[in-house]
Amino acid sequence: MAAIPSDLLEPASEILSKNRCALIYDVETFSETVRDSVDLLPESIREGFAEIMLLYRKNSPGREPAKEDRRVSLFKVRPDAGYGERRKLIFNYARQRFDYLLIVNGETPLPPEMILTLLARLKDSPDALFVLPSSGKKEKPYDCKTPETSKPPYFSRRKMRFSAGLARFLGGTRYDLTFPLCSVLKVETLHVLPFQYNDDSEAFELELAIQMQMVEAHTEKFPVSKSFYVSHPPRVSLWRLYYRIFRSLCKIRFMRYEIFFDPRFHIVPLHLDVKEKYRLRYIPKRAGTSIHGTILRHDFGEKRKIIDIGGGCGEAVACPLAQKGHAVTVIDLIVDPKSPCTRQYHVDLNEPWASQFPAEKYDVALALDILEHLKSPENAVRQIRDMLPPDAELFASTGNIGYFITRFMLLFGFFNYGRRGILDMTHMRLFTAASFQRLFYNEGFQIVEIRGFGPPIADISTHSRLLRFADFVSSLAARIYPPLFAYQILVVARRKAPLDNLEERKEQDAS
Repeated sequence: MAAIPSDLLEPASEILSKNRCALIYDVETFSETVRDSVDLLPESIREGFAEIMLLYRKNSPGREPAKEDRRVSLFKVRPDAGYGERRKLIFNYARQRFDYLLIVNGETPLPPEMILTLLARLKDSPDALFVLPSSGKKEKPYDCKTPETSKPPYFSRRKMRFSAGLARFLGGTRYDLTFPLCSVLKVETLHVLPFQYNDDSEAFELELAIQMQMVEAHTEKFPVSKSFYVSHPPRVSLWRLYYRIFRSLCKIRFMRYEIFFDPRFHIVPLHLDVKEKYRLRYIPKRAGTSIHGTILRHDFGEKRKIIDIGGGCGEAVACPLAQKGHAVTVIDLIVDPKSPCTRQYHVDLNEPWASQFPAEKYDVALALDILEHLKSPENAVRQIRDMLPPDAELFASTGNIGYFITRFMLLFGFFNYGRRGILDMTHMRLFTAASFQRLFYNEGFQIVEIRGFGPPIADISTHSRLLRFADFVSSLAARIYPPLFAYQILVVARRKAPLDNLEERKEQDAS
């Protein structure tokens, strides 16, 4: 065995001494090739790995592997276990045991210097390293001796470019769409990836790459010569793989417009501040035909005391109203205490409010798209009533479960929850136009007005004439007949005078 350069051996040994690393070979048929390649590693490197495992599906004809081996632990999976199934098995095994995973696909014997090079590159703490065939002249492939047993790559360069272009066009991913020869993954990153929902086929690799991009993980590509790539590639149907890829990428596109929901791509990026997390949950709507635009144009008078229930960081309406001279108070679980324009209190709206922030009387109350998220909307409306003097106004909105598209979906048996919209996953109660009005009437409010709003099409794009026309038509239909055509409902209510409390009424008359 040739001597390993010290500039590779020392940093690799340092990484292994500070982290629990596992080396796992994922092969189709058991052979002695893997054990032979492990023997080529320096003894200090072999001993430095927390575990070296061989995952295989079937034995070589007439050969049964030895069950006890100090160098490599053996694990046989079902013969029909798919690519994605094996990855899930490896990831779940590693989540509570290791810091880094080095996974080798196929039976290509990696030279020791390549493994040491990958370990040395972990000094920069990347979330993932993908060893892929060089895709062009600009990438200088890893310089190593080509193994004699290697064969041409399973995916030709033309097929790789086609599949990668498909991924960039539909999914926006920048990763090559092919099987990596080797992957180095930080186990900490796996804790935030919903990989357990990924496809059990070879499409698992693309979905994992997209998930890493969605969490803004630090990934690197390690190019190698194409002649070095996968001596025994997996036998899959390319057209079936392309179909699965196309299906996954279409779902991502639909999720961006909140048309479809898939837990595989419901991911919150790492390192977000409070405001950015709030924007993921709730997007302010600025179009003139939206609820927020209507509230901001409404004439509340001068210097009114307004409370915004469930207003988050205040970006939607609280801060713009405060800039107009109103005294605005925001209560919610997600708030920005450092907001210069509003008073904000961290309040659990499912618990009694009076004990969580100083109670006052307000001239106007806003409850925009919040009551449907609460365990008891009736209790919340009752507490809002107690904060308002007689004849004070309440503006409350919610999604309309009676929207004609929702009715059409129910007709065919579809009831798909999503991240936002009428069927938001966090909605605990659903309302029609009639039931939403009844909620306030039963708690001592007089309904002044009910307005219907179409879906926020104008907030998607203001440059398309077609979208502007669709926004105009949907808004007009929602105003004409809200119970059927309103995507959202806005109720304007006024608190009734408390006739049932004679003592309070007497005090009001005296004042």
